[in-house]
Amino acid sequence: VFKGGDGSLGAAVTNMMNAFVDVQAAPSDATGRNVVLTRMSELAARFHAASNMLEEQDYSTAQQLRNNALLVNDKASQVARLNNEISRALATGHQPNDLLDARDQVIREINQYVQTTQVAADDGSITLFVGSSQPLVMGSTAAQLSAAAGTDGMLRLYFQQPGAAGAAIELREDMLGGGDVAGLMKFQNHDLAEGRNLLGRMA
Repeated sequence: VFKGGDGSLGAAVTNMMNAFVDVQAAPSDATGRNVVLTRMSELAARFHAASNMLEEQDYSTAQQLRNNALLVNDKASQVARLNNEISRALATGHQPNDLLDARDQVIREINQYVQTTQVAADDGSITLFVGSSQPLVMGSTAAQLSAAAGTDGMLRLYFQQPGAAGAAIELREDMLGGGDVAGLMKFQNHDLAEGRNLLGRMA
């Protein structure tokens, strides 16, 4: 969006200002005045193009964040199911090594999106926490994450326990500790916002 070189906003501003200097030197030159208008139109087009690029990035980032929340939900449900199968196997005296390996793999995949902490239970199940203290998986029950715009227009991540009454809990990016979701939220709510503000001030 803010690239350098001949196709940049800076170059378009420079070209426009140079054209104004030429008109100042020869105010009656119709060609010079037309060049100013052309350079102004080129600058306006580049502002519009930059704005459109930021809007496209905003849309694609929001879509990716929503998709990642759905992926985490799916994987959390897998962990809950594996918890149940592991507990049942241990209760019958079997050591479910394949199930334990599968669960570890799914947890690693979840950690690519949101950082989790885990606590093992006596029955072989694992409780997964996100956002420091919210139980994403507890035994055979999985919670749900969702992404939605807040009242300020910024994209938020929400945590909701299944069957829980009351409003969903907001998980800020600084609560997530790391992972793709936290990175996307930071990019969406800070980097893109700063880019739009910078573009507006330049205009």
